Amino acid sequence: MALGICVFLCSFNTNAQTTRRVNGDPNITGVNVYNTIQAAVDAANTDDVILIEPYGNSNYVYYSSVETSKRIHFRGNGFNLNNPQLSFKPLDTRTVQLGNITFKNGSEGSTVKHARTGTIYVNESNISIEDSYCHSIWIGNQFDESILVSEGTNLKVRRCLVGYNGVNETIREYRNNGSLTSTNLLVENSVLFGILFSGGGVNNVISNSIFKNCQIYGNITEVITSSFVNCIFQGIEYTTSSNISYCISFHSLPNSNNNISNATYDQIFSGTSYSTTDYQGDLDRVLKNGSIASGAGMNGVDIGVYGSVNPITFSGLPRYPQITTFYNSGVGDNTTNISATATFKAN
Repeated sequence: MALGICVFLCSFNTNAQTTRRVNGDPNITGVNVYNTIQAAVDAANTDDVILIEPYGNSNYVYYSSVETSKRIHFRGNGFNLNNPQLSFKPLDTRTVQLGNITFKNGSEGSTVKHARTGTIYVNESNISIEDSYCHSIWIGNQFDESILVSEGTNLKVRRCLVGYNGVNETIREYRNNGSLTSTNLLVENSVLFGILFSGGGVNNVISNSIFKNCQIYGNITEVITSSFVNCIFQGIEYTTSSNISYCISFHSLPNSNNNISNATYDQIFSGTSYSTTDYQGDLDRVLKNGSIASGAGMNGVDIGVYGSVNPITFSGLPRYPQITTFYNSGVGDNTTNISATATFKAN
């Protein structure tokens, strides 16, 4: 019996997840190393990890847009890595900027973590975006609706910056024909710049969703029958068909449900600003001593992105190990082993 169990487990583990490195330096080659993200995705199997690396002498590296019809897991190196308040120095502070990511039919369950991206187009269900900085998230493909299968159901956005200074929208339900609904979104401990907006057709809405411990700078439109809890609002407009509780606004909110209206910046935050996407913005969103947001949320947690059990983290730093040095003796064969020494470090 024990032998049979061992054989089953060994057989099960033969289909292991593969990590595919993306490095734009043409001199860096090897097994599972690619110069473009799309090449890595095209070669990948379901559930493979796409590890996107900086390269060259520039402090800013750009990779072109990518699309996938497979369940893929994108991993970057973080963002705002020059933050002097980080408790340790990141291994590599170069900025890695991805273009747009499009999740097409067949990509259900894909994830993005520790990345800096352009717009993420969500055309499948159960997509997760965590610890990342993306310019915007559009649910639905306004160019080719025939590929849609899910309307972005169960999209999860956690500990992210979404939008950039001056952006017009952040999370958007966008398809050309009307009366479409994206449902069951979970957005928590995230900073949303610009407008939390659903539109593009008639009666396109986001519904039955939860926004928890977010900081929202723009107005909220066409988000219905949803819940906002422990959030801080800068915008003037909000949707009256959603439940808003334990929230703070610089303007007015419903008087019930433990909300606080007409707050001022210096009653809440320790910093000097509140609308930047660089590392200074990370610091400015920290609550001051005696803040009206401290302990004022549901179940006594802090209101804002640093409240709850999973607060936003500075710079979206990755937690996986990285190779710092690697030496080998040369080429081996069936009878001669390769002698290699590698050192690793993890944030």
